[in-house]
Amino acid sequence: MVLDEYQALDKQNNDLLLQFLTRVEKQPTFSSMTEKSSFLQLLLKDLKENKETWTEELKTKALSVIRILGRDQAGSDPLFTKEASEYA
Repeated sequence: MVLDEYQALDKQNNDLLLQFLTRVEKQPTFSSMTEKSSFLQLLLKDLKENKETWTEELKTKALSVIRILGRDQAGSDPLFTKEASEYA
């Protein structure tokens, strides 16, 4: 499960987080929409809390994952536009 894997990661290890987010960006596999939504909420929270310690590359990757995964089922309307725009 993506959510469980993410929660187990050391949020201060930029390289490990970058590898994980790159994998999720390329092959997002969630067991449910609830897991996907929970993951995105947690990623937004972590982005906010770690904006001083995460590298620019990691913050950019996190925003990319949020942009890609944060769309409704029709694939048109971003669900997290307001939250993610705070970090752009």
